[in-house]
Amino acid sequence: MSTYQSILDAGEFLFQRQGFHGSSMRQLARFAGISPAAIYNHFASKEEVFIALLRARLPHRTLALAVEQAEGATTEVLLRDAVRRMHAAMADRLGNLHLIFVEVLEFEGRHLPLVLPEIVAPALLFLDRLRLTDPRLEGWPPQFLLRLMGGAFLAFAVTESYLRSIQDWTRGSQDYDDLAAILAAGLVGAGPAATPSGKGS
Repeated sequence: MSTYQSILDAGEFLFQRQGFHGSSMRQLARFAGISPAAIYNHFASKEEVFIALLRARLPHRTLALAVEQAEGATTEVLLRDAVRRMHAAMADRLGNLHLIFVEVLEFEGRHLPLVLPEIVAPALLFLDRLRLTDPRLEGWPPQFLLRLMGGAFLAFAVTESYLRSIQDWTRGSQDYDDLAAILAAGLVGAGPAATPSGKGS
C-alpha cells in the first residue's frame, strides 16, 4: 500500500471516530506508520487530507455510479433496480457515511462544492432516463429528484446501520424495494406544487 493511501486510511479511521478537529497530524502519522514530516510530502494540511478523503471515499460517489448502471423500462422497475444497486454498493461501506456527518457538523458543508460536481454527472444521466419513463416526471427539477432519492436512501442506510441489531426493525433488501415503490408511486401520482403567482417562475 502506498504512503498516500496509508494516510487516507488513517484519516478515515481517526476522523470517523474522533472528528476532524479532535484528530491531530501527529496522530495521523502514527496511525499511518510514518513520521509527521512525511505527511507533508503528500498533503499541505490536515484539511487537505480530509478533502482528499471526501473525493475518494464519499459514499455519494459509489451511489451515483450504482444508479448509472440501473435498468428498467418503467418508473417503478427502474427505481427498484437503482435502489437495489445502491443498497448492494453500500453494504460494506456504511462507515463511510460518517464522513458526511463530519463534513456537515464540523465544516457546515463548505467542502461539498469541491467534490459534488464530479459526483452528480452519472446521477443526472440516470435521472434523464428516469424522466423518460413517464411524462409526469418532467415537472420535477433534477436537483430536487437527486435530493429526494438520495436523502431517502441515505436515511434508510443510516437507520439500518444502528437498528439492524434490533429484531423486526429492519428487513434488509425488502425495505429498499418498498422505498423504491413508494418513491415511484409518489412521483408519478403527485405533480410539483404550483408556484404562487408573483413568486417567480
